[in-house]
Formats: sequence, structure tokens, C-alpha cells
Amino acid sequence: MIFILQQILPKYRYEVLKYLDVSNFRVAYSNVVKEGSLRSYKTDEDLFIEVPIIRIGEKYIQSVLPYIKSLKPAVIVYTPELRNFTFWFLLLMKPFFKFRLVAWTHGINNKDFFSGKLGFQTKLRMLMMRFSDDIIVYSKDRAEVLQKILNKKVLVAKNTLDTHILNEVYKSLDSEGIEEIRSELKVKSKFNLIYVGRLIKEKEIEYALDLFRSVAQDIDDINFYIIGDGPDRARLESIVEKNNINGVYFLGQIDDPYLLGKWLYISDLHLHPGYVGLAVVHSLCFETPIVTRIPSSEYGPFHSPEYVYLTAENSIRGGEGLQHEICKVLKDKQHLFGLKKQARKTYEQECDISGFISIFESLVQ
Repeated sequence: MIFILQQILPKYRYEVLKYLDVSNFRVAYSNVVKEGSLRSYKTDEDLFIEVPIIRIGEKYIQSVLPYIKSLKPAVIVYTPELRNFTFWFLLLMKPFFKFRLVAWTHGINNKDFFSGKLGFQTKLRMLMMRFSDDIIVYSKDRAEVLQKILNKKVLVAKNTLDTHILNEVYKSLDSEGIEEIRSELKVKSKFNLIYVGRLIKEKEIEYALDLFRSVAQDIDDINFYIIGDGPDRARLESIVEKNNINGVYFLGQIDDPYLLGKWLYISDLHLHPGYVGLAVVHSLCFETPIVTRIPSSEYGPFHSPEYVYLTAENSIRGGEGLQHEICKVLKDKQHLFGLKKQARKTYEQECDISGFISIFESLVQ
């Protein structure tokens, strides 16, 4: 039995882990959230167990002992989180219950990874990983860094979404055709840019609005659709209103995978200058090249591991002058077409859910 312990179970994570075999796995989660952060998806499926937490000031511990006693797992997968004291409890219990401890983690704080300087918190997580039997991270580049520092084998489970559903949506939209979908969505503008994700400062959506305003001065008949919600929404809407930025539409959160897929499918580019996250997988699936900033060692953006999917062949990455690159691509249909086809090719080669699941199934052996 493999016992996977999560602090929260966001819907996107549930949609991937649900493919694990219930005869070999249990996924335990709590609902440890901060303002503006994701919340756990509620499910009564046997595979998933909601675990209560015990608060210790701002820290906490998950009440896992009853499940360790009843399930007798051979492996416990945990996330190295400094506010969560559960790891230290598991370390104490390990000699008595004889399970292996596997760390499932980004590996290195995003800022530390791009700056090349390991901060105090990253070093503490490294200590937790040293006590672990195995380590799973989301990208090969971070795995290589950890292997050198810890002198341990590190497995790579590339972060992804439910590609079974995404593939179904893509095939349906591809057969329907872009003009039919544009008509259905009542989109009449010649060029369409999009943002998909939480509306938080780390995503640098204000910078995306600046990019759009600059591009719109050079490109006629262009709109920018912002899909998502979050604590930064009111501020962003105020910026659009005060600066009289025409062609920007806040569509709110869209949970329907077909409707979200339609908006991505009809869009030319995805403006996502800050922390990219799993929006990369969505964009690659629906042939919508991402426009993002190249991380600098000091100022960021400090992207998540999904940034590794992006290349010069499937996206636009840059710093100063990014708006000129956007205009150049929009005016060159052949270049844009090439970016779109390479985006889809990257998705098919790199993002399939089977690779992610196989890493966890290997723990059974």
C-alpha cells in the first residue's frame, strides 16, 4: 500500500491522482489554506481520505496515525513543508512501522532555483529530503541539481493535468473548427489574446495589461480575454477602467473544460508573464503559444517547474521589448502557425498523464 499525503487536494491534482489503483494507493489530504489560495476538492471516493489537522500556533500536524495503523503502508509519500510538522512525526514512527519515506516536492524554492542561491528555507527542506528514502520532483533540471547536492537518485514525475479529458476536448474542437467556435463565443475581433489562471500578483497580470496596451497601439482589431478569479481581480479591473484600456474582458472562473478549451483554441497567444504553473499544459494542448518573461537571477519572474516545457519553438520568451516580439508574431501568420503546431507537439511528447502516474506506480514495486 502506498499512502500519499497531501496538505490540500486541489481539483487539478484530484483529476490526476484519481487514476491511481485504489487496491494499491490511498491519497490523504487536509484543507490547509491561506487567503487567496486553492482549496481542497471534496470527494467521497474510496481512494481519497480527508485527514484532520492539529494546530500548533501557525504550524500544524496532520492526524495520520490511525491510517498508518489500519492501512500499514509500505511507502508514505509526503511534501516537505516547513509549517507542517507531520514529516517529523513520520520520521519518529518509521522504525516502528517500517515504511519508506518519499519526498514529493518542487525540490528547490523557485526563487532559489533561478537565482542559484539556496535560502534558509530551501536548506531546511534539503534536510528533510536527506532523511527520505526517495525523492520525486517535477522536472529534470531540478532533479539534476538535487542529485548533485544530496547524492541521491531523484525521480521525475512531470507535472501535468488530466490529459485524457484535454485530449477529448481538443479532438472535439478540432472537428468543430475555429470559425464555428468563434461564432458560438461571439468573438469578432481579428486577433485574440488570453490569460488563464488565478488572479494573483505572482502572475504579473498587470504587466500583461501593459503589454496588451502597447500591442494594441500597433495591431488593430485585437482583444484580451482574462479567465480566472482571485484576490487581485478588483485591482486589475480598476487599472483597466482608470487607464481606459479598451478590448479587455474579465470572464471570471471557467470550470467547464470544453468552454475553457474553446477560449484557448480560438486565441492567438496566451499572455502569462509571471509564474506560469500548469497553465502551460493547457496552452500547449490547445495550440496557444505562451508569452512569458525570461527569469532573471534577481528579479524574477521565478517560474514553477512547468517552465521547462517552453522553448523558442513553441512560445515567446523575453524581457524588455517583449511587446515588439508579440507584434512581429501576430503579423507573421506562418511564424504563428509554426509556434502553434510545435506547442501541440510538445504537449503530445511531454505532458501525457501516463508518465506522471507511472512514477508513482513504480513505488509499488
